[in-house]
Amino acid sequence: VCLSDGRPIELTSVYKYLGIYALDVEDDLRRRKGKAWAALKSMEGIWKSPVLPEVKRQLFCSLVEPILSYGLTVWPATKTFCRRIDGMYGSMLRYALGLAPSFVSRHTHSSSDVYGSLPRLSAQLGSRRISFFAHCAREHFEGRAHHPFISVLQWCPTKVQFKRRRGGQRFTLASTLLRDSGLDDINDLLEMCMNRNTSRVLLRRVTTFYTNFLMPRTTTLLQE
Repeated sequence: VCLSDGRPIELTSVYKYLGIYALDVEDDLRRRKGKAWAALKSMEGIWKSPVLPEVKRQLFCSLVEPILSYGLTVWPATKTFCRRIDGMYGSMLRYALGLAPSFVSRHTHSSSDVYGSLPRLSAQLGSRRISFFAHCAREHFEGRAHHPFISVLQWCPTKVQFKRRRGGQRFTLASTLLRDSGLDDINDLLEMCMNRNTSRVLLRRVTTFYTNFLMPRTTTLLQE
């Protein structure tokens, strides 16, 4: 590939766009994790102070969580990915609250001790995806702005054009949004998002979905 004057375009293995390292999810997660831990430890005095746990959670959500979660909605929300980001989020929140790491067996804490009323990071990201999609849909179909994002989601490639790899599934933004919402058709999702009341129902459904989605198999078997 060359420019108009004939000069070749230099290929790169690292591409940063709006703060996201868009070519490698592992590299982006590693950098995001490092920045979040640096911010967390720079506020050591706050975490070691006698401030109430709920206040520390609020400060954590305002000052640290945005650094960790920035741009993570662009990556496929596989079960492995969701567990990784929830693990990072939980470890940092434990540190902010002064709780021992989860691998220290003699210090056990319930989820309510760590999270309080906070949802997992995977659920927060799912809610943001649905919320952004609903905003784009209303702006687009009510004529206030043209969002190419809506047109892209309505495009369905044929099986001949794109084949899924054997033994697995390639997640797209559209399939992730449908999984978050529990719907089977993107047009049904559009219809629900056009109404603010049904959009709120979708946002509540996301939190429930990710709670079940990441539930350990052993727990599910015991319930059965």
